[in-house]
Amino acid sequence: INASRRITKACFLNCDYSLLHYAFYKRKETVWKQYIVRLSILIGINLIPVLVFALMMAMTSLFGFIDFFTPTMFTVISNLLMFSAFFSTIYVFLYYILQPFDKDMNMDSLLYGFITLAVYYLGLNSHHVLNLPYSNLIILGGVILFVIISTVTVRLIGHKTFKLRNN
Repeated sequence: INASRRITKACFLNCDYSLLHYAFYKRKETVWKQYIVRLSILIGINLIPVLVFALMMAMTSLFGFIDFFTPTMFTVISNLLMFSAFFSTIYVFLYYILQPFDKDMNMDSLLYGFITLAVYYLGLNSHHVLNLPYSNLIILGGVILFVIISTVTVRLIGHKTFKLRNN
């Protein structure tokens, strides 16, 4: 459901590939502002399916099929919101730091592939964290920390790594 990978690829193909030939587009301030704008847009886009799911849960509660306002449903929806923000952030972060696409739109970065595989593996096996007391706070803290670290990292080194690959 998360569209971040497809959207970052579309950004490269339709925008960045042409503009990365110019020095102004690789400036530190420009790269950071683009990251912030794209991160905000991706989080917003990826929240739509989660909000639709929450609306469906509310509607089923309204019709008496489930009790929507239970702590379990709150936990499920809040975790989906946080995971959506995390997956939006990780794809944009990796895009700016690793720039996985070459001029032919091939994704041949082994590190990018390994990190995305590891993130999905951890996401699929996150039930250990979800069973902990206060799991929402743990996940929220982790997502906020990751968003801050990724934003600072892109601010500090994004202008050095956001470039065309010749592979």
